[in-house]
Amino acid sequence: LRAVSLARPHEPPPALRSLDCRPGSDVFVAGTSACDVWEVDADPEILVYGHSADLYGCAFHPDPQFAHVYATASDSSRVFIWDARARRRLTAVECAAAARSVAFATTTNGGGELAVGLVDGSVEVFDVRALLSVVEGIKGVAVPPQIAPPQRVCRLRKATSAVDVLAYAPDGLTLAGGTHDCTVELFACAGGLIGHLATCRGHSATVTALDWSADSAMVQSTSAAYELLYFDGETGAPVTASQRNRRWASWSCLLGFPVMGIWPDGADGTDVNSLSATSDRSFLAVADDFGTVRLLNYPCVVDEAPARAYHGHSSHVMGARFSCNDKWLVTTGGHDRATFLWRLDRDMHAGEAAAHDAALSPPKVQPPQRTQAADDEPVSMWVNPSRRQRRDSSDAGAAEGGVRTITDAHVQFLMGDAGERVDGA
Repeated sequence: LRAVSLARPHEPPPALRSLDCRPGSDVFVAGTSACDVWEVDADPEILVYGHSADLYGCAFHPDPQFAHVYATASDSSRVFIWDARARRRLTAVECAAAARSVAFATTTNGGGELAVGLVDGSVEVFDVRALLSVVEGIKGVAVPPQIAPPQRVCRLRKATSAVDVLAYAPDGLTLAGGTHDCTVELFACAGGLIGHLATCRGHSATVTALDWSADSAMVQSTSAAYELLYFDGETGAPVTASQRNRRWASWSCLLGFPVMGIWPDGADGTDVNSLSATSDRSFLAVADDFGTVRLLNYPCVVDEAPARAYHGHSSHVMGARFSCNDKWLVTTGGHDRATFLWRLDRDMHAGEAAAHDAALSPPKVQPPQRTQAADDEPVSMWVNPSRRQRRDSSDAGAAEGGVRTITDAHVQFLMGDAGERVDGA
């Protein structure tokens, strides 16, 4: 007999929650109160790293060189940094309080910054290059399962309650933070936060999403009171002029013309928690209260918009973000404390996608079909890589029975937390 320590390096040992082994094997697995799953043999190792508290924010790095790097934030006050290519955790950062939101920015030093919004109203900024310097695994060398030493650039507090959403301007010079104080705070950035620029006022409830315009001049934000407001990116002054022709660097706001079709029948304003558009504006990923991740066409402007639904999370899905190269999607599962990584497959045919859906999704009760007049032509909406168009469903590849579908895109589940790949994708 021998004693085996299941503590992460530099951390107190967790409590054991579950044990199991295969008959006749000298290897067993153990689940701990830190939400880790260990494989215990002569050389114990962590199979799945877990957040130990509710999980909220997620973000991918905007630099194509680091397109595979993403971060997730939880109420445990830890931010995990992951590698989408290797499907494992790279390192973790200990924050001063529970973390609710994260955002990356590209900087001249080549690594960028990681901003973290905390529940106490403060924002911490970390040097990504310094964080990853202790993780040689990003270049193919083994990754040590440890907490990185703090590489904090600065910490600034302006709000009095949680910073629920963060977004860097495309030029990397300004950081916007949406708060529980119903404000959007603007910070100047130059190698870290250097000061508070302005406070954007006008919302009457918690700010739920932020996007910057492509020229870094304008911020749009939505709130829990179903408001969509625009602010000047330097002064924070409200902008009431129409923004219909403005180009946006990203789209994560839950309201607006391009996303008005995301709401399913009977949904209220709290059922959808997060969305993300691909950088080429072909698709939307929508995360909701029912543990579902849906893939839709962008723009999504019709009632009962065509969608594919994906299941796996056992709690409200609180975050969804595409990578800058549109190859991956990460989702965070709130109370299930799980991070799911998905791959966007644009070349999967409709038949393959349907079979993949059936393999991953639980049985569902089909809703009653709409009554259709005899002279009505069933219509299908589909996405062409070069152009979008409406097409009569009697053509080849259209959905049977007039059900609108997405025919040439699919997301495939790659991993939960830092686990092994689950399907054959």
